[in-house]
Amino acid sequence: MHIIIDATTTQDEMQSNGIGVYTRHIIRFLIKGFPKSHFTLLLFDGESKLDPYLDPKPANVSIERIGPKRSNNFLNRLWFKKQILPGIKRVIRGDSIYFSPYFWRGLPVKTLPTISMIHDFILPLYNIYSQKSFVHNLIRKIQYKQEMKRMNQCRGIVANSQNTANDFSKYFPNYDKNRIKVALLGIDLPKNNDGDFVKHLPKDWQKRKYVIYLGGGLTKNKNSEGVLLGYKQFLKKLEANSKINKADAPYLVIAGKNFLSEYEQKSIAFRELVKAEDLEESVVFAGFYDDKDRYELLKNSFVDILIPTLESRKKTWVNVYSPVLEGFKKNTC
Repeated sequence: MHIIIDATTTQDEMQSNGIGVYTRHIIRFLIKGFPKSHFTLLLFDGESKLDPYLDPKPANVSIERIGPKRSNNFLNRLWFKKQILPGIKRVIRGDSIYFSPYFWRGLPVKTLPTISMIHDFILPLYNIYSQKSFVHNLIRKIQYKQEMKRMNQCRGIVANSQNTANDFSKYFPNYDKNRIKVALLGIDLPKNNDGDFVKHLPKDWQKRKYVIYLGGGLTKNKNSEGVLLGYKQFLKKLEANSKINKADAPYLVIAGKNFLSEYEQKSIAFRELVKAEDLEESVVFAGFYDDKDRYELLKNSFVDILIPTLESRKKTWVNVYSPVLEGFKKNTC
């Protein structure tokens, strides 16, 4: 079998985001797990997060370069026709199938059998496709719906959870459910004991402990503001129940370069919110972290917290953080 895979999200602005990390790891494991299959990876010119795993290049892998790197935006369909589709046609053969970990790049459903990955339906659920402007949101919404129609023509769909599979069936009730497969996303954390991870943390982190918010962003569907406000409620509850004041309570460590941008208005506004809520001494912006630091950052945290959807705003912050509170009380008794 010959499998052509769009690997461009290991090169663009998503290379360190969830989709880029997923693409990197699924390609690694497919190559290793199916040595008798041949894989052609479509890549832009230049470096890729896959490079360390392709040196030396496995015998069952070939790389097809498709030209200059392009950002993920409303011109995706244009670049699909000018770069991706011609690349596919150069390498296609009788036993080829196409796998797209990220359907917004474009799907060649009329050219060869195509399988695509769907991660969630957050965008149509909350009508958030772009936060730049109303016009940007409308354009991206149209683009999303066009690519979703092509997904309905795919030979198979891979969903990262049963909920996502169910949502897809609601979106396309006539699509054969037997062709929707659920593959839970695993986590692959390279272990590194060089101690370099501490550069992301305050000096007294071992004494105070820390809650870590790792892998989030500033789009509305990530609800980073909710994480911050929930953390503030946690501090209040901690002081009321355990008599531990804010100066001694666990830090909230927020990891990710997006939170430190000096130009993005959302980043600036988020840091202003930290000041407005009087949390400057409790919130630590860790900035960009290397893959090798992820394991130690998670391992040494008191808890890893993620509130990924707007739906969680309907809950009280006390309820959201109560397991954290109870765990901290047990650890300090």
